[in-house]
Amino acid sequence: MQGAHVVSWGSVTVSATPELAFEVLTDYDRMAEFLPGMLASAVVSRNGNTVVIEQSADQGIFLFRHRVEARLAIVESPPRRLSIRALAGSFKEFDGSYLLTRKKDHTLIEYRCRFLPDFHLPAMIGTYAVQRSLERHLDALANEIERRLAEDRAQETASEAQQAQQAREAEADAARPGAGAGTPAPSGASEIAGEAARSGE
Repeated sequence: MQGAHVVSWGSVTVSATPELAFEVLTDYDRMAEFLPGMLASAVVSRNGNTVVIEQSADQGIFLFRHRVEARLAIVESPPRRLSIRALAGSFKEFDGSYLLTRKKDHTLIEYRCRFLPDFHLPAMIGTYAVQRSLERHLDALANEIERRLAEDRAQETASEAQQAQQAREAEADAARPGAGAGTPAPSGASEIAGEAARSGE
């Protein structure tokens, strides 16, 4: 803590690209589906790269629990950074950010925030609760990112298998006897046409 302010930070790595990670971090309307303690999350407005969202969550640990509500302004700088500021709710002040950095075959997601709660936060257990909540938050984000990555890869594999099957079927059709040749006229029709030609001589 810094005086009455609480400072929290953490990081997690994922196998996905920054683009996919950023997609999950900005999936505001579905966050209640994959973030622990998140009760509701919805976009209120969007103006350029600034999004205003409203969220409510039940956060805490052991005997300390608190319902947190906030209206947040988020400045999106895809796919590298999110800057977050509280406009109203359970925080007198709140400034946070996500920073995404590509590291060879993985993406590092770093989160930092500094806030002044509008509620009593016990010095010892409160600080631990905030850090533990952040760890659970980052783990859940990583799990959702990895889940979507696996889903994307499965779809790509299925699409490649379908294309390969179509190519094999096309090759088999082309290899069949008479494939590509015109359909011969019936023999009776050929004979009639020949007789008509002779009678006209």
